[in-house]
Amino acid sequence: MKRIKNTFVPNCDNEYFVPATLFSLCKYGFPFEELPEEAKKMLLEYEEEYYKRCTKPGEKAKFPSPMFTSKAIL
Repeated sequence: MKRIKNTFVPNCDNEYFVPATLFSLCKYGFPFEELPEEAKKMLLEYEEEYYKRCTKPGEKAKFPSPMFTSKAIL
């Protein structure tokens, strides 16, 4: 399982992040742009698989989605 050491979210108790937790982190407000390059790569790979499983056929997902930007409504 891929994981990355948490060196970029000081107020989080997680010592490591896996792709799914990175996805949730960004979905709920952490700026995608502030992730380290390795974490961005992990998240993009996860996102591709996530949308294959969790979207309707023919539906196009755009990443980072509006949920991953500062314009997200939380």
